[in-house]
Amino acid sequence: MQDLSRLEHLCALKQQLDTSSHETPSAKSLRALALTLNLIDAAHLKRIRCVGTGAFADVDMCSLVNNDFATPTDSAAPLSTASSRVKRRARGLTVPMPFRRSSEPTIDSAAGLRSGALRSLVVVKYAKAQETLEPFSLAPDERKAITLPASVAINLHAEAVLLHSLRHDNIVSVLGVTELEHPVSHKCVLGIVQEFLPGGTLLHRITAGKYSQHAALGWLVDIARALRFLHEGAGIGIPIAHRDIKPENVLIDEHGRAKLVDFGLFRFIHAAQPTGSAAKLLPVGVRALRAAITTGQTGSNRYMAPENFRNAEYTHKVDVFSFAVVAWEVLMRKRAYADLYLTADQVAEGVATRGLRPPLPLSWPRQQSTLLAAMWAAEASDRPELAFVLKALEELQEAALAKAAKPPSLVTSAIARFRRSSA
Repeated sequence: MQDLSRLEHLCALKQQLDTSSHETPSAKSLRALALTLNLIDAAHLKRIRCVGTGAFADVDMCSLVNNDFATPTDSAAPLSTASSRVKRRARGLTVPMPFRRSSEPTIDSAAGLRSGALRSLVVVKYAKAQETLEPFSLAPDERKAITLPASVAINLHAEAVLLHSLRHDNIVSVLGVTELEHPVSHKCVLGIVQEFLPGGTLLHRITAGKYSQHAALGWLVDIARALRFLHEGAGIGIPIAHRDIKPENVLIDEHGRAKLVDFGLFRFIHAAQPTGSAAKLLPVGVRALRAAITTGQTGSNRYMAPENFRNAEYTHKVDVFSFAVVAWEVLMRKRAYADLYLTADQVAEGVATRGLRPPLPLSWPRQQSTLLAAMWAAEASDRPELAFVLKALEELQEAALAKAAKPPSLVTSAIARFRRSSA
């Protein structure tokens, strides 16, 4: 099945998707669609360690032993015992293998990747079965694990199809899917096999603060390119909203390029009835969604747009707002609102009801401050589209590069000499 056809099919399924259970017809259809992707034998994946864990999913670093993406058979599972194979055949599982433990050394540096030591590394993302509740009102011994709803795994199936079908330099690449035994529930679950990006998250870069202005603007340009691609239809003519733009969801590759990840909350934004082949896939009686969608407080509170917090209708412009806060953090090398000692809920409420925004330094170029102020405007209609944002960021990047190449003035040189002598 071609990638474009999968996207169109996914678009149609998302309009009728019932995430209340894995057994609903739409959920079964979505899983079947995900299984048309490259199916990677879990026996060929050797788990090295966990590299990320969130409220709904875990991400493991693995070594891909065999790169042929062949559909696995029992003979390709040398570590499974005869008894376990019988049990798994009885459950009707295609790939029963849990991850194998790897004895290989863990290398996370870009230098290691260039030397060829990490060429086989991938990451596998799979939905959690349970999550531990840790509200502040509970003592440690009162915290308990709750079973997560079926929607967690179902959304991951949609994410797998979307990311495998998208082709963009600034969006993480998905190699395929794998079926594995969940370490907690011991049920067969679907995992997304993604490329490994050794540069860590954008949040790590922000907190470390050791990067140039040119590098900062380069990452923002990369994010803007990914978002423009999504907002302009991603090749099928229907805009896609990521809905969870934050530094944790941006990874850096070995070349210093930023890539957008974690599309578990994405939505297609339908402005009108789809045309062409996408329209033929719509089920009888299912109408296209409105230009705006309402789901209520979806995403991360620190970066949440006002209309999202208020449970109002919203469009892809929620991404523009979130991106503005991320851009401020990248340019300032610190977390937004950190000096206010507010909880994430209080930040979101202040943004939505009191006009709270990060402060814009007077030392910034006027174009930079004007751009961010427009991007986090209270009204979505006042926020620019990503094509405008991208152009403005590219101009700022060029100006920063030209400034860095310009010889320092006599006054600047004198100040620098004075500081060196004083040190």
